[in-house]
Amino acid sequence: MSVDLHIHTVASESLWTPRALAEEILREGLTAFAVTDHDTDAALDETAREAERLELNFVPGVEFSCQLDGVDVHILGYFLDRSCGPLDELLKRIETDLVEGATECSERMRAGGISLPPFRFAGKQHPYVELANSLVDSGEAADVRDAFGLVINPESRFFVRPMRPGPWEVIGAIRGSGGVSSLAHPVRRGVAMRTISQEISKLQAMGLQAIEAYSPHHSNECVRTLLELCRKRGLGVTGGSDNHKGLLRGRPDRLADVPDWVYEELLELRSGLPA
Repeated sequence: MSVDLHIHTVASESLWTPRALAEEILREGLTAFAVTDHDTDAALDETAREAERLELNFVPGVEFSCQLDGVDVHILGYFLDRSCGPLDELLKRIETDLVEGATECSERMRAGGISLPPFRFAGKQHPYVELANSLVDSGEAADVRDAFGLVINPESRFFVRPMRPGPWEVIGAIRGSGGVSSLAHPVRRGVAMRTISQEISKLQAMGLQAIEAYSPHHSNECVRTLLELCRKRGLGVTGGSDNHKGLLRGRPDRLADVPDWVYEELLELRSGLPA
């Protein structure tokens, strides 16, 4: 049996609706799945209802965008209790920063001659995704993929880089909410494994609990290296497809085939947290 602990929905750069995703999980026969949208929990409640309807094991998560020594890193948070004060405050602050970024991006577009109404955040998706959808609705982009080329592409003249929280803050908020933190797809093209290992050491010192070893972004050799590193350092293992349902170029269009012991280990990590 398999699991997939890294999937995105329409709330963040994906074509999966919660219902369609849950039904696909059922068809694929996965043991468990997680929704980990970028910097938003907007789709978690609806996905949880769909998972309950179909009697699926669902893990609520968020993929937090952070910066470590000037480098973008993504921290996955699993089993988040969003009623927890520090986590709730962090999510609200991130949302505020993203809304400000989307608003500035929108104003740059309007000043650049793109016919677009003033940005008004509805709160149902990642703010940058809502802006991309407004470009499509206004006829200024052929589709969402085209719109993303203007909104989230760092090479776009309209792009506004949002503020990023520090990983120590994210890891602390995840742990404080009773959740488990994992470093998403740590291996990057052109970066030596020694450098990756050093980054992992810094994050583990901040309280990081796991590494996403299984990822389509990793070669088989990288997976083996990361699994060995996790065992040596006492870190847990997670894995997933980083699936966006074909919306983003170069991203997989298939759900993951991660062994189900990874889900069992995630459950153990969660149960081992202090009350």
